[in-house]
Amino acid sequence: GFTKEEIAKIAWDDYVNVGYYPLNGGMLSVQGFIDYTWNDMRKESVSDLPEEKFIQNVYYRIRNHVLFRDSYLPDKVFAYIFGSLLFQRKINSDLIITTSNKTGKLKDVLFDGEIRYAIRVGTKFYFNCTDHSNPGELVETLLGNEAYIIKEPAKKTGVQEIIAITLPDATAAENTVHYDIAAQYDPVTNKISVNRSATYNGLSKAKEIDNVVKYTPYMFDDFKIYFGSSPLDKMSSRQADEYYSSVAAIKEEFKTAKPELSQQELDKEYRQKVKHKNFKLISDGRALVRKQLTAADDFEIEDMTKRAGKKILVNAAGLMGTQLQITKEERSRTKDIQVGYAITLTWKISMPIPAGYTVKGLKEMNILVDNEAGRFSCEAKEENGNVILSIAKVYKQRNMPREKWNEMLAFIDAAYN
Repeated sequence: GFTKEEIAKIAWDDYVNVGYYPLNGGMLSVQGFIDYTWNDMRKESVSDLPEEKFIQNVYYRIRNHVLFRDSYLPDKVFAYIFGSLLFQRKINSDLIITTSNKTGKLKDVLFDGEIRYAIRVGTKFYFNCTDHSNPGELVETLLGNEAYIIKEPAKKTGVQEIIAITLPDATAAENTVHYDIAAQYDPVTNKISVNRSATYNGLSKAKEIDNVVKYTPYMFDDFKIYFGSSPLDKMSSRQADEYYSSVAAIKEEFKTAKPELSQQELDKEYRQKVKHKNFKLISDGRALVRKQLTAADDFEIEDMTKRAGKKILVNAAGLMGTQLQITKEERSRTKDIQVGYAITLTWKISMPIPAGYTVKGLKEMNILVDNEAGRFSCEAKEENGNVILSIAKVYKQRNMPREKWNEMLAFIDAAYN
């Protein structure tokens, strides 16, 4: 093991050398990229923005660079670029070091590559960007972690100031998925037509956004988020024509690829062949002005009903999608519990009652299981000629002792049943 002083010294020495790294394996160094970006910002008068807007602009510029790479920047490279550009505006920031919660605590670090870096400005934390992240959004593997603020060692004594802190965590109320499902049953075809919108927030959004925005043209307008210049501004008329042709060809490919992907996702979710009809991206969640990710699908599903004489048995709750099943072999547990992050999932399912039919069985569907590990509830009612189901499933904590396993089983089983 290493002392915190040894870890902080290694981390600082690695960090200050980042400016000499080649960026993207090319001729331009990290410091060269910083100088180039700062000059651009000055030309565009971005350097005169209010401080918070300026910080956001810096973050999105780095993200735009990442968007067109094959891989993400290492944490310390992102932190170095971000902190250096803030320094150009004389905005003070703190350098944070920590480790992934899948690695262990800082005292357990064995290799310098296990050290993760972030930046704090005031009380706000800024983590390495992905293709879709926004400034200040949290990272699942760093939730609630032990961390150090590290300062430059004193020139005379070499003593380095190290301040222990805890990184922010996220509650189940912050990480949410809400499904709004409008279903229509046709007694003639025995099929259910479904319009489903899904809205994601927090770490739920971070987990799902890659799939949701895949094969949508978000990257072509990414520069607008930070008031950047269009790629066309630096092109000749011939190059611009080629660009328009390429973009048009890519968008044409997306028209086929996106429905195919949506079809595959629905088939997997419902574990049967679903007839997908339409996908619509309502909000891509890639800018602070609209942080929610919202998308809608229209589809048709067949294997949700059975006839029994004059009765029709409708599995309305099945429109939630497949729920986690704990097998017999998994019901005995010896390890503590980790679920990644606390999360709230909710469904509102509405279905008109077909003409000539009445509803039975709603009372039996009302259920509530609530304990320290989680919660599952279903409220079923008839309202204005519709069956309405309001369903919630909550994982209250991301880490729990194995003694809470039976409590977790209680609400997971309720959801599955």
